[in-house]
Amino acid sequence: MDFNRGPDDVSGPNKTDWDRYMGKYYIEQWGIPSLDVTIDRSNGYLILNGIRLIVETDRGLFFTVDGEAVDFRNGKATWKNLRLARR
Repeated sequence: MDFNRGPDDVSGPNKTDWDRYMGKYYIEQWGIPSLDVTIDRSNGYLILNGIRLIVETDRGLFFTVDGEAVDFRNGKATWKNLRLARR
């Protein structure tokens, strides 16, 4: 079971340099947008479509509570190895 948040959670690191990752994205499949993605912040953590990015293992490389990688390194954002394009 994935755990995103609870009433007694300690606030996350809330880094100001994460502001550049926040915003609206989309995933394109077969040349057409297929999924809207929103990255925002809650309780000091980045949140991707309601899923908390629990740990940043390298600058710009995050892992979600369910083990998926979210990678902002190298100027090409990905989630689950799918390219995130900015809206």
